[in-house]
Order: sequence, then C-alpha cells, then structure tokens
Amino acid sequence: EPDDTAGSLSVRLAELGERAEQARGGLALIRGEAGIGKSRLLRELRDRLRTRRVALFEGRCQPALHDPYQPFAEVLEKVLRSLPGLGGDRHEAILGEAGRLLRVLLPRLDADLLLEADEGAGAGADRATAAAPDRDALLEGLCGVFERLSWAVPCVLLLEDLHWADEAALELLLRLADRLASSRLAVFATLRDDDPGAAETPPAVQRLLAGLSASPACLTVALAPLAGREVHEMVRALLGGDLDSPLLVEKLLEVSEGNPLYVNEVVRSLRESGE
Repeated sequence: EPDDTAGSLSVRLAELGERAEQARGGLALIRGEAGIGKSRLLRELRDRLRTRRVALFEGRCQPALHDPYQPFAEVLEKVLRSLPGLGGDRHEAILGEAGRLLRVLLPRLDADLLLEADEGAGAGADRATAAAPDRDALLEGLCGVFERLSWAVPCVLLLEDLHWADEAALELLLRLADRLASSRLAVFATLRDDDPGAAETPPAVQRLLAGLSASPACLTVALAPLAGREVHEMVRALLGGDLDSPLLVEKLLEVSEGNPLYVNEVVRSLRESGE
C-alpha cells in the first residue's frame, strides 16, 4: 500500500522536479480543499529542490488583483531579474523576440528591466507605439521564453492558487504542459476544490483539468482529509510529546473533518487556553 503522507508525497513529487535535469520535465497539479496542506506541500518541495541544480521561480494568484496572467506575471518578473546572471549572449537567446510581449504582459514592471528585455530581444519599436500581439502570439512567445530558459538552466515553477487565475493564465499553463515531456522544466501548481465564491467549476478550469488528464507528462495529486491515526500523529507532534487521549483525537477528527489547518488551529487554541 503506497504511503501518501505529505512527507512521502513531497519526496515523490521532488523526483519529478529532479527529472527536469535530465530533460524529462512534467507538471503536477495538487488539488484539495482549503487548509488541506497544498501550500505546505509546495514549501516542502521548494526546500527539497533547493539542494538540486535547478532554478526555482514562484508565483501566486491573488483574488484582489485583476492583473492578467497571474501567476505567470510574477514568475516572469523574477525570471527577468535573474537573466543578467546568465550572461549577455544567453540573455538574448532566452528572450528571443519576447521584449515586446513582456511589455504587454507586465505593464507595471520596472521600466529598466523592460528596457533590458527590449534590448536583449533586439526590439526597436517605441514602447508607446508598439502594437500589442494577439493572444495566440503572446502565449506562444511566453512558452518559448520558458522553454529556452529551461535549456539554459533546468527550471521549476511553483504556482499557487490557480482557482484565482484568469482564463489566459490557465491557457498558458495548458500550452506549456504539452511541451514538458522533453523539456528541462517542471511545474507544480495548487488548485482549491471548494471555492466558496463559485457555484460550479469555471469552464477555463474544466478545460485545464481535461487537458492535463490527457497529457502523459502531467499528474494530479488529490490531497485527502487526515484519518484518525494521522490526526493522532499530528496532535502528538504539535504538543511535543506522547498523547494518550483517544477521546481528544476522536473529537478533533469530528470537529475538523480531518482538515490539517483546522486541527492545528484547535490544538493551538486549546494550548493557549490551558485546557
């Protein structure tokens, strides 16, 4: 029987990130309800992969922001800031003709970085008069940037909260997924299943899930609620010692429904109240 604890999952998923070094990239979508441990799993992955020879880039979607292409806009800004360290020739090779595309995607990015992107891509058009590319050209251009970057250095993208991503960002992720099997790029993304603000799964998310399920380079990890034994182990770890109270574990399991975040909050509250 496979061990699906968070620790074993992070090890298994980290192997996917490590395979990017051998041009066998892929994508893992981590799904589950709020508080189930998706972000914690990403943090464990990040810590494990930091010891590998890969470049890590992180991006998060935020509901209060309405910028297009979350979380890729944040990732691409970090990519731009890292490019000078790769050297001039490689800088230009990675960006290709993407300077104009990045100017459209990242209108609030530091002007100096955008100027460097334009120069690196050989873009001569004036920023104010350059025509915006259509979505297909933009998506293809951005996929190219990630592909070329991964050949300069194996890359891992950590993308959080895709349930708040816009349609264009999800389409970009789907296009990237089709190119990962023979790339040096690994992508890990989280998706909340129980968005209380949505009556049903948005069509763009439905298309993403359908597309990823058909790709051999992609896998979906559905995080399940904790069982009684796992709640017991978690509480024991939180309290820093042995736990001999089956009734407490049973009550916590009932109240939290196995949600790790709720278990943690209840135990913290009990400790603070001295109970």
